[in-house]
Amino acid sequence: MNGARAITLSVRELAEFSARTGDLHGARTAGPSNLEGIRGHQQVQGQRGADWQAEFSLKATVEHQPYRVLLKGRADLVNEIASPPIIEEIKTSYFPPERLPESSKALHLAQARLYAWLYGIQQDFPGEQPIASRVSWHNLVENRTYSDTSIDNFSELAQHGIELLERYLAWHKLVEQRREAMHDAARSLTFPHGKFRPGQREFAAAVFRSCRDRGALLVEAPTGTGKTISALFPAIKAMGAGHVEQAVYLTAKNSGRIAARDAIDSMSASKSLDFLVIQAKDQTCPCRLPETASSCLDAEGTCVRTLGFFDRLPEARIDCLQAGQLTPDNLRQIADRHGICPFELGLQLLRWWPIIVCDFNYFFDPLVALTGLEENPGTRALLIDEAHNLPDRARDMHSALLDARAAQQLARELEPDFPEAARIVKRVASSVNRLPAQEAPETIPDALIKRIEEAIIALANPELAIVPGQHSLIEDERPRRLAEWSRELLRFVTIAQLLDKNFYASIREEKRKKTIAIQCLDPSGQLARRYRNARATIGFSATLLPLDFYRQTMGLPQDTGCTSLPPAFSPENQLTLRCDYIDTRWQQRDASLPELARTIEAVYRARAGKYLVFFPSYQYLQSVCDFFSGAYPDIATAVQQRNSSPEEREAYLNQFFEHSGALLGFAIMGGVYGEGVDFLGDALTGAIVVGAGMPQPDETRKQMQRHFNDAGLDGYAFAFQYPGFTRVLQAAGRVIRSESDRGVVVLVDPRFRQPAYRQLIPRQWQVCACTARQQLQGYLSAFWAQSAHD
Repeated sequence: MNGARAITLSVRELAEFSARTGDLHGARTAGPSNLEGIRGHQQVQGQRGADWQAEFSLKATVEHQPYRVLLKGRADLVNEIASPPIIEEIKTSYFPPERLPESSKALHLAQARLYAWLYGIQQDFPGEQPIASRVSWHNLVENRTYSDTSIDNFSELAQHGIELLERYLAWHKLVEQRREAMHDAARSLTFPHGKFRPGQREFAAAVFRSCRDRGALLVEAPTGTGKTISALFPAIKAMGAGHVEQAVYLTAKNSGRIAARDAIDSMSASKSLDFLVIQAKDQTCPCRLPETASSCLDAEGTCVRTLGFFDRLPEARIDCLQAGQLTPDNLRQIADRHGICPFELGLQLLRWWPIIVCDFNYFFDPLVALTGLEENPGTRALLIDEAHNLPDRARDMHSALLDARAAQQLARELEPDFPEAARIVKRVASSVNRLPAQEAPETIPDALIKRIEEAIIALANPELAIVPGQHSLIEDERPRRLAEWSRELLRFVTIAQLLDKNFYASIREEKRKKTIAIQCLDPSGQLARRYRNARATIGFSATLLPLDFYRQTMGLPQDTGCTSLPPAFSPENQLTLRCDYIDTRWQQRDASLPELARTIEAVYRARAGKYLVFFPSYQYLQSVCDFFSGAYPDIATAVQQRNSSPEEREAYLNQFFEHSGALLGFAIMGGVYGEGVDFLGDALTGAIVVGAGMPQPDETRKQMQRHFNDAGLDGYAFAFQYPGFTRVLQAAGRVIRSESDRGVVVLVDPRFRQPAYRQLIPRQWQVCACTARQQLQGYLSAFWAQSAHD
């Protein structure tokens, strides 16, 4: 067929799209890990005789106007000698077949029949030739295999295959039409802000080249560069040029998601740039929201929006395609019309939408990484916003904890109404308590892993007596806490399989109760594996010093392009003072309180306004705040509280944004106010940064230091100095957020005068060293007098 458009499609993709029906929960039960699945497959394959061929490659080109589809895959087992020949698909499971949903079994059989169809095409079988399609479910718990076989002639298999293919191609055609319109828009797209800011054109050009040439890029772009638009604009242009098919914008915070949405809106006046924003499940699903949960959950605690999900998905998918631009609100409205889960609806659209905006964890976390972002490797650009957050976030994603004391407490809470669940939890706690206390075991004991896997299986059993008598599941928090604990078990098992030199495990005892922890020391290897799915990987932030430290800890290749852009705003707008006369180190903190308080007061009184004082810990913050409030009761203060609620955080910020009076705020470096907040205009006059921001020297940080030393790197710098100084830079970066902002940054710590720190301080800061408070006051007076004159 001349002029036919070529498509390459895997058998699994086709089956998942066209043959899946029924409920959602059957598709989301906790299943075996990849490693367990591989071992189960190999075990079944190894039990077969010489007549069986494993991993049998199958592919065929199917003409279906206007497409030429290359359909391919690997059958797990093929027996060509049998009569009829047998094409077999192996599925590993924690459950026997009678406990698997019928819709899942039907999906597995549909996949096997597709393989059988391809086999018949390859063998040029006549229509009446029979072929056996077999599915074998290998139960990992029982170590038994159950099989089901369907015998069809080749013409019946062809009819089945064509029906599924037509279903897929009808959708693909609609997507293709929408994508062509977007590519046309991308090709004609012009930079939305007219002219580029300093460094912005260089940034955008580097992103485009990375997309074109399959590269990695790390960009330190100071505040005001316009990082979001500088990354998204060239990625979309690269889409129009055919270099990439999808741009995935990964954010560390909600503010990054909002900035990405605003940037797309600024480029998309015609609504031609389709995007999908994935929001956290707890913020998206009606069954997770207090105001709507009662209307979603049935008597057994199942969300009714999951029932028949895949039966209603096709029409909802069409509505989404027509909408094109899918915010969480838009997605929720469409899901409401079709009575399905909005979060899962978004996941079903991932591979089809050209621009995806989501949190880091949906790409990097091994437990929640979205499979839709793994398909079609080598076709997408990863845009990693606030990239300085990724190493620490990735460490958390790849760490796990199992606390026997917490498990026993959960069991006590469950016991009155959920005795079977309580028994399962107790067994896991007992297994943990039986382990000998030790540091750095090379592996997690197999017996513990087996006990945890048994618990995961048992807790996923729909027949488990979890309905609490007269209690309402909506009002009773225990089932939710049990579900969370079950997810913690799954994370522990998943992370335990990754244990190597980049992790540190420990089994510790306190009051005869054991805790087993697996801490990721260096996530770079895990991150590097994830980048393999991308054509281009671009990380950017205002604070990436030193660049090589972030390149290594982010797992980026050695040939990554590393660029520091010039400041977007005049250096004269910021006065940076270094207080060399106050020793804030641990031993001197109490003695330095009076002089620190006088220095804070001097900065505040030099010009009435709003200031933030940042501290490395809550304890230090509170001691300074108490002393200061007693010494200067006339100065209004706001204090960041530990574990504050969203409402409390909003009230704290409103004092800076919505009130005109002068204010002194006390906050934590690296906390919610230390980065990601734009204090524009009069919202912030200055920041006083007390301390070098270094993490607490707990056992994990000490192990990180040893790990990097063993790798031939500066362990102290990698584990403490660089991460701490990033917090300093972020806190200081709250002050100058626009061209018209003027303000002061005061650094209070003797370490800032050391060469190791001075070489990290941005050149444009033009730091003024102060050996006494009177010198500091002189600099402040001159700066504010010049500001008034300007």
